[in-house]
Amino acid sequence: MWYSQYDKRWAKEKLGLSQLNIAGYGCTITSIANWLSFFGIVATPHDVNQKLIEVKGFAFDKYGNQCLVIWERVQKAFPQMKHIKRVPNYNNIEVAWWIYVKKTPVLVEVAIKGGRHWVLYIGGQKLVDPLTGGVRYTSVYTPTGYSLFSKI
Repeated sequence: MWYSQYDKRWAKEKLGLSQLNIAGYGCTITSIANWLSFFGIVATPHDVNQKLIEVKGFAFDKYGNQCLVIWERVQKAFPQMKHIKRVPNYNNIEVAWWIYVKKTPVLVEVAIKGGRHWVLYIGGQKLVDPLTGGVRYTSVYTPTGYSLFSKI
């Protein structure tokens, strides 16, 4: 099951400790929920948001919104996920190695008009887009960075 940040069950919920809502800004937590779902672990974007709040897993953005995921805190919220590293420059060889050799999806940061967006690369040149909760081809976005997690 793939999740969408626009799902009415959590779309209007505040992201982290900010005034921003999940529908508009929850692509990262929704992609984390989709990563967990890949391994059969049920955690909705609401669950991810709440658990990250509990472990102080959000940092401030440049506008003063406490809504940016602190990658190292994800493992504290979800012990099934071990954070390996956050990489600001996309490396297709490393991402492909994680997907095809380690059989592990990768959270990938992509460029969109007006900013950035997080999706989940799952292999076969496909990604799960939290905007729709659907699968799309990776060619729809330009990747800019990524964050690696392994399953514990």
